[in-house]
Amino acid sequence: MRPPITRTRCSVATKRVMASVELVRYICEHSCRAQNYRNALISKTWSNEALSVMWYKLDTILPLLKLLGPMTLYEENSLHNFAYVRHIQPDNWVVFRRYSWRVHEIHHRVLNYDFSDSIFIDIMATSTLSSYDLMPNLRTLAYDGRGPFLKFVPLLIHKALHSLELHLMNENNFDDDELELLFKRTLSYIPHKSPNLRCLSLSSYSQIPIHTELDAVLEMLPRLKELSITPTLLTVSTLDILAHLPALESWTVYGDPASLETIPNFAVLPSTDAFPSLNTFTSGSLKFSTIISLLKAKKPRNLRRLNVGAPHEVSRNQCYRLIATITSTCPSIEKIHLKGHYRLPWTDDDPDQPMIPAFLSPTHRCSSLISLHLRYSPRLCLTIETMRGLLLGLPSLETLKLDECHAPPTLPLSALSELAPLCPHLKLLTLYGHQTTLYFGPTK
Repeated sequence: MRPPITRTRCSVATKRVMASVELVRYICEHSCRAQNYRNALISKTWSNEALSVMWYKLDTILPLLKLLGPMTLYEENSLHNFAYVRHIQPDNWVVFRRYSWRVHEIHHRVLNYDFSDSIFIDIMATSTLSSYDLMPNLRTLAYDGRGPFLKFVPLLIHKALHSLELHLMNENNFDDDELELLFKRTLSYIPHKSPNLRCLSLSSYSQIPIHTELDAVLEMLPRLKELSITPTLLTVSTLDILAHLPALESWTVYGDPASLETIPNFAVLPSTDAFPSLNTFTSGSLKFSTIISLLKAKKPRNLRRLNVGAPHEVSRNQCYRLIATITSTCPSIEKIHLKGHYRLPWTDDDPDQPMIPAFLSPTHRCSSLISLHLRYSPRLCLTIETMRGLLLGLPSLETLKLDECHAPPTLPLSALSELAPLCPHLKLLTLYGHQTTLYFGPTK
């Protein structure tokens, strides 16, 4: 017979549970911020784990700056600015180091306040720490703002940083020359202070001439795996450098085309052995003609995932040419997602030109393709014969989404029973779609 559970036995078991670091960490990771405030008051072990979770990711650098002394908020040029009430004292740095090592991610976004230059002058004048010692475990730094904080980003860049994002929006707080200088100086620190950077994201919605500096930075980042960039920062020379980065696996060209005065259309220079590691390319801002030129010139043989959206009105002929280029230059392609502009109809250079045969190029039939998605596509003119050819030519298909939404469906549902045996691996099929509404009715 088991002995009764006494208060002493419960107390011992409770203490063991509460002393288990792994269990405490799990509890804190699944607690909200308010709960972790209370968890930090339980014991030293709980306090350490709760604080580590609370400080792991910051939405602004302000909590860290407040550790270095009391601050005041004042208004200048219609902006609210923080400043220290007094100079930073040595004891403040002791407090700072108790928390700064817990920070792994900082995502500093646009806020309704900024920071006085005096804050960072005090930091540089009183700190005996290097940028690595200042934030030893910082792995991700993202800044999305008006520009003033950019001048202090180099303080947080160091050799252990894995991901850096800089998104600039100039709201008349700086003239273009000053913003250009800030951007150039910040970029110049990256190769020397973060040579092992894995992910880099750069965007500017102003026409800032920093291409020479950007090219120099990219050439010195041989370990870069992921790059996101706006079209305003791309040139032919930049494309050539990207094509020869040995570790680049993912490349994204993004940005709201409506906010860009011009969308570049490059005459891309051909090169051999280009993009040796690139397996994912995403773009919603480049012209189809530019992407066609890029694929023909560089021939990314290892490209597996391609996600392309039309930033403006596109003709059926351009779409056909893009598909044909993909199938002939990317033999390893596994996923294709092409998206038209949801507000603009496709211009019909040849309304009777069938789109599907473009995937059945004699040069390469995309035998590895497992996912094909045409969103807001032009009229596909689907027939039983074209669908049979598509399914026989793409034996590995698991997902097929033909969202032909600008016109009535062209393939009757009665054909599915005949086509089903041809696609044994297919798991998801869409023949007609308009936004989130699917239509499976017969041809009208």
